Amino acid sequence: MFAQYDSKIVETVALMPVAEDKCFELIKMVVSPDYRGNKIGQIILENCINKAKEIGLDKLIIYSNRVLKNAIHIYKKNGFI
Repeated sequence: MFAQYDSKIVETVALMPVAEDKCFELIKMVVSPDYRGNKIGQIILENCINKAKEIGLDKLIIYSNRVLKNAIHIYKKNGFI
């Protein structure tokens, strides 16, 4: 998936199947530095969660660097542990 803002692609994310049945990993979630702070990451994450529910996934996982405080805040806010 991609997010467009001002006619530019400013964010990307993908859902990748993992070995566990009905489980995908949310990967490559990146917002262009010039567009951070516009809630684009929050919106795309919500879309990913909704897509996971739509296709009947039991689990959605994400790995993140602990240095990325804003990203971790968004993940926790959306129920990730």
